[in-house]
Amino acid sequence: MTLHVKPVYVHLVHRSAYMGPCRGGSWDQLERSYDEMMAAENFEKMKEDLARIYGDQPEIHLQEPVYLEFLDEFIVREAQLDLVKDQDTDVFLLDGLMGQHLAVNIARRFRKPMCSVGCCTSTDVTACLRAASFEAYGSIDLEGTLPVMKLLQCFTEDQWGATMRYHYNRDMGETVTMVRFNPQGTRLLAAKGVIVTETDYDKIGCDTGLLVSVANKGKFFKAQCNYGHHMTWAYGDIADQLEDLGDMLGFQVERV
Repeated sequence: MTLHVKPVYVHLVHRSAYMGPCRGGSWDQLERSYDEMMAAENFEKMKEDLARIYGDQPEIHLQEPVYLEFLDEFIVREAQLDLVKDQDTDVFLLDGLMGQHLAVNIARRFRKPMCSVGCCTSTDVTACLRAASFEAYGSIDLEGTLPVMKLLQCFTEDQWGATMRYHYNRDMGETVTMVRFNPQGTRLLAAKGVIVTETDYDKIGCDTGLLVSVANKGKFFKAQCNYGHHMTWAYGDIADQLEDLGDMLGFQVERV
C-alpha cells in the first residue's frame, strides 16, 4: 500500500508596499519583489526538507510539489486549484505563509485529507476543516508530518476505503469485555473473555479480528442469538460500569 502525498507551498504576496497590524519592516521588505523572493527560497527549502524527511519512506510517494501564490486580494481562483490536481492523491500536505483560505478551498474541491504545517496556519486550517467535518491534521513543522503520514498509510489501500490493522497477538491473555445491543435497543449483552489469538492479520476478509475465549461458550452463543454478532469490545472487565450506565440510561445488561 502506497500513500500518495501532494505537497503544496502557499505564500501570501502583497501587491504593494504598505504597513498594517501584521505587516511591518523596512520598505524594501514590504515590496512585492521581496515577498516573491522569500516565497521562492522557502519553496526550495521545503522541497529539500521533504526529500530529507521522506527520502527513505518507500511506502509514501511524494508527488510533484506545487507553489501557489496567494495575493492579498484573498481571492481563490479555479486555476490555482487546478495546479494542485494530481493523479491518485490521497492527502495534501500544505506548508507556507497564510495558506488558510487556499487550504480550505483545496479540501472542499478535492475531498481529501489535509495535513498543514505551522504553529499559526495549521491550527486555523485544522479547526476550520474539522468544524466542517473534513479530515484534517496539523503539525508544527515538516518533521511532524511524517508520523501523520505513516498513520494514514496504514489506513489507505488503493483508491478507495480503509481498514485498520493491529497485531492482537501482542495482547494474548488480556481480559476484554464484548458488548452488543439487541435489535430493540433495550438490552445490552456484556461478555467477559480473554484474547487467545488474532485472525489472519495479512489475509483477505475479517483480518482485523481476534479470537476471545469465554467461560461458557454454549451460554454465550445462546445469548448471541438474541443480540447478533459483530461485538464491540474494550480492554478490561467493565461489566459493572456498563450496569451503572444501564441504570442511568434505562437499558438492562445481560452478563455472560
